[in-house]
Amino acid sequence: MKIIVQKNLFADAIQKLTSIISSRTTLPILNNVLIIAENDMLTLETTDLDIRITTKIPATIDKTGSTTVPAKRLLMFIRDFQGDKITLETDNSFNLKIESGESSYRLLGISPEEFPPAIPVMSVRKITIPQKDLQRHLSFVSYSTSPDETRKILNGVLLSVKSNIFITVATDGKRLALMEKPIDKFEGSDGDVVIHSRVANELQRIIPKEDGIATIEVGEKMIKFEFAGTILLSKIMEGTFPNYRQVIPTSFSKKFELNRESFYSCIRRIMNVISESNPAVTFTFFNDKITLTANSTDVGEGKESIPVEYKGPEFKFMLNPNNIMDSMKVMTVDKFILQMNDGFSPVGIFGDEGFLYIMMPVRTNK
Repeated sequence: MKIIVQKNLFADAIQKLTSIISSRTTLPILNNVLIIAENDMLTLETTDLDIRITTKIPATIDKTGSTTVPAKRLLMFIRDFQGDKITLETDNSFNLKIESGESSYRLLGISPEEFPPAIPVMSVRKITIPQKDLQRHLSFVSYSTSPDETRKILNGVLLSVKSNIFITVATDGKRLALMEKPIDKFEGSDGDVVIHSRVANELQRIIPKEDGIATIEVGEKMIKFEFAGTILLSKIMEGTFPNYRQVIPTSFSKKFELNRESFYSCIRRIMNVISESNPAVTFTFFNDKITLTANSTDVGEGKESIPVEYKGPEFKFMLNPNNIMDSMKVMTVDKFILQMNDGFSPVGIFGDEGFLYIMMPVRTNK
């Protein structure tokens, strides 16, 4: 193999691939990036056996071929080179010579035949969606996944298609985030799959910000995301996702419109006096205002008030402010709707179009 490639394109491509590489792997080949040069394109691929990312960039190819070399070490070389172009050349032992300007290095390679092959996706449904919408769907819900490994299915994000509506959901058992939007192009049958939160986070990281189309192909055990010359292939999580519709109240008796930025600032300030081990803010509704109070024995106490239209009897509930902040960070609207029925039932936040966020109140023994 002998090729010439643009430094910036090469560096950006390798950067996409390196985050799934674990320093704790016992298989040396999983530290490596597979490099294939053919048809005026350079194909680059990494995998940790659960996630596989493949991307392509144009290159001037003098001689086709392939190899695998340590991905993170290769990236360190590329980023520090001063030239605009990089020459890559392999020998018969799959070692890679890297040259740029006056710099010349050689990385020991491993045969590409040792690189784990991809598992094919036997597609049962295919979704076509603007890549910005896919990123938006994931960013609006993925923070609500659970880190608890004892309920692995809650480590994931549900991707569902029902009657041409694309739905993403995540929950940790105490809160739930949902995003839904009609899709223009869909092939196959309705259904649900769950992807691990790692997959959702990787997609958010590597999906380009500009306009473009993404396709999602769902198989029996694998799922493939393709956009802008990049493919992410992943295993589908096993297990049944909870019936999230049961958590969402059918109606709310109380409804308040609030300014998102003001509310966000208020929560951020009052969080300065809460205990990290037991975070809770009390919301009291009475006499045309919401009063927020928090205190902890090791920090202090705080109080904030927000005007609202409310003249009913006093009621209150407690929420984890960290959960509230997560929803405020992803919303883009100037105003959102806070809804509830009483001090013990789920609290709902309705913001950007298609977005719903449900939180369970914090329980106390008082």
